[in-house]
Amino acid sequence: MTEEIRKAFGADEASPVRAPTSDSLEAYLPGEGLPAIREIVLSSSISLKIIDGPSGPILQIRAPRIVLEAEDTLELRAGTVCIKSLGDLAFEARRIETEATERTTSISGADRLEAGVIEAQASEGALSLKAQGPIALDGEHIGLNDDPCPRPFSWSQRAQEIGHGE
Repeated sequence: MTEEIRKAFGADEASPVRAPTSDSLEAYLPGEGLPAIREIVLSSSISLKIIDGPSGPILQIRAPRIVLEAEDTLELRAGTVCIKSLGDLAFEARRIETEATERTTSISGADRLEAGVIEAQASEGALSLKAQGPIALDGEHIGLNDDPCPRPFSWSQRAQEIGHGE
């Protein structure tokens, strides 16, 4: 098929060919060593491209706004998932659960957290807090060793393991 299209457009193997296959679909047959591209162009701002490159196929969708919607579950699964925003990034959910072997967050500016209740638990080791400036604890009551029988928070995995979970 590729050879037939090249012959129809009078191109040799080293020349790229752009062949319209319908009103909205273009097949781009590259020159030697270039990736094969199939592209659906609906307008100047909307397109779908499939690029068969040296490291494997790439699916590229371009539009002013893209909505992925699933009635039950939407899953992104890959060796690496990278989300890059040129502006704001917003998450909205009834509940967020994360699970990781390790997590590091680095923020160049201020990091602010506000919630009705904040709880932190170190299930296997210490809880460390370090600052180059003062550490201020202000509250109606600050208790140190205040719980005579400490248990893990009921929401924690550790509480589930020992039978004290929600």
